[in-house]
Amino acid sequence: MATEMSDQVINLLYAQISADNNLRMKSELEFNELVKNDPSNFVYELISICLNNSNDKLIRQAILLHLKRLVPQFWSIGFESFVGPHTVNQDVKQFIRSSLLQLISDPDSMIRNGVNYAIVQIAAVDYPDEWPSLLTDIYSTATSDQSSDFAKLGSLALLNDLFDDLITEEQLFENNVALNVISSCSLLLSKNDNISIKISIFKLLISLINSLSNSDISSSNARIAFINNAIGELVNICFTNLKNLMNEDFINYLSMVSLKGTIYDCINELYSSFNQFFESNTVLTNDLWNFVLSDLKLLTQPYSLLISKESDELNHFFKDTEEFIQQNIGQNDPSFIIIDFISNRISSFTNLSSVAVSYTHLRAHETRR
Repeated sequence: MATEMSDQVINLLYAQISADNNLRMKSELEFNELVKNDPSNFVYELISICLNNSNDKLIRQAILLHLKRLVPQFWSIGFESFVGPHTVNQDVKQFIRSSLLQLISDPDSMIRNGVNYAIVQIAAVDYPDEWPSLLTDIYSTATSDQSSDFAKLGSLALLNDLFDDLITEEQLFENNVALNVISSCSLLLSKNDNISIKISIFKLLISLINSLSNSDISSSNARIAFINNAIGELVNICFTNLKNLMNEDFINYLSMVSLKGTIYDCINELYSSFNQFFESNTVLTNDLWNFVLSDLKLLTQPYSLLISKESDELNHFFKDTEEFIQQNIGQNDPSFIIIDFISNRISSFTNLSSVAVSYTHLRAHETRR
């Protein structure tokens, strides 16, 4: 139920997008005065309005944009741009943190993106001391059978953002963040058929690989042992999921092409960062190399349409072109997906070739003996 305060805030937010310049300026001044006088109550009202799905999407999105500005100013003196003098009190902080985690399941991707930004902002000063359950809560949402697909997509995107801005080496290794991410991704892949979710999983794994490769692995034997096991697990995850997609019928779906391209991105990142693993596991590398070669053969028909510039036929070749374009704003040309698709495989093929060829020569030499 809307309160008098929430009605006032909503009216101010509408006024801020008014074409009337005087009304817009007046509402912004009143808005800023209200938050300055009582940031706890005002931010509480903002989040409460955002939680209500029946409110105008534009207003909910505007709230998250305001939150992006208000958190550094009133949340904690840990922010360089803190202005105070009042801060958000602890009870309201807890309400906001739990509400934001609830909002990562919103059907609107712009809402989820705004929420993720706010969570990363707050986590920069609150995690882990004041928000110790953050990562556990995200893992739980991502892997729960009760979570909606939107909740899983939001959780995966949030983890990806946190890797860029928050996770330290100690958390990665000694606090088992890397292990938990791999386990969560493996579990989610085993029981989920949603292509968008699978793409998000492999994008998260790419971020994990980047973090691992930029870490001081040699600083302890425990880290070295973990890396050896983790890279093997990651390669197996990639290879298993690629083999599950090794079906000629899948080549007619842009979503499948995009998923396979992301998996190849993951393999290329693994090879680029940990090529010694592939060099010391020649049998697996040779199997993977042969798989990539077979996979390239599936591209013959769409590639022929691409180089012949038969764009209409290429569009009709794929059975989900319209749906894919709707779900992937900015990617309205299947030819770009095919180009990336081919590029990813050629990179994988090239990366794995030296190891695979050496393995083949060794086997031939052993056979002659």
